[in-house]
Amino acid sequence: MESGTFNHNKKIFNLIIKYSKDLGLSKLILEEMSSKSAKEYMKDINDCGVKTANVLSEFSINKTNIIIENYISGMTIDQILKNNSPEKLTALKQLFIIYKKISNNENLCLDWNLKNFIYHNNELYYIDFVPSIYKDKIRCSKEEILKDYIDTYLDSNVTLLGIYYYILKTLSNAVNKEELLLFSYELDNLFKEELNIKLDFNSQHEYGKCIKIMREYLNSNFSFKQLEEQLKKVSLEEKVNEDYKKKYVLHM
Repeated sequence: MESGTFNHNKKIFNLIIKYSKDLGLSKLILEEMSSKSAKEYMKDINDCGVKTANVLSEFSINKTNIIIENYISGMTIDQILKNNSPEKLTALKQLFIIYKKISNNENLCLDWNLKNFIYHNNELYYIDFVPSIYKDKIRCSKEEILKDYIDTYLDSNVTLLGIYYYILKTLSNAVNKEELLLFSYELDNLFKEELNIKLDFNSQHEYGKCIKIMREYLNSNFSFKQLEEQLKKVSLEEKVNEDYKKKYVLHM
């Protein structure tokens, strides 16, 4: 999903302090999905050969969850794409290398939000440790409103569709339609060359629907405004938030 559990960040000297209220949907996600401490999660990720920020401390005060990490300079993949940086293909190749490394652990998952990876000194670092996501935990969830969200971790095709979609969607803010179409061909080749995977774009998951809309945009007279309107209708984030409101907010 596009937004993270920790949505407030403050840099102090060489530290990043992340904090979020233990309320609403964020609380539900933590209860249903989080398995271990941030430090334990970080170690498991490092053990896969993936570099990360260093978690220094984590605690809660008055229903506010706080995590302190060392600061890593650089741009996130999200920023690289929004700036249409010439380093975008190099950074994405490294993202796929991380995907392959994490896939060697049958239980561990990452949140593949493009904002969670910082490109620093020609290397990618993972920086998000809450919730700590493990398949054995999320398979046990009975929370229906999180089902499609949880599927993004349990179904590898859906996971990769999400990565593919958010790469194109993010870059669409920086380039025109013709440039985005050309890049989509490069992205297809990147998936084949780096992961040896041919994606199944016929998925009925929200990510599959979003990619279908993106492709219609690239091969039609759709305006960018129309694209955004159509994507909002099938947004996984919108769906989960709306379902949460219906079940937990409107009936209070």
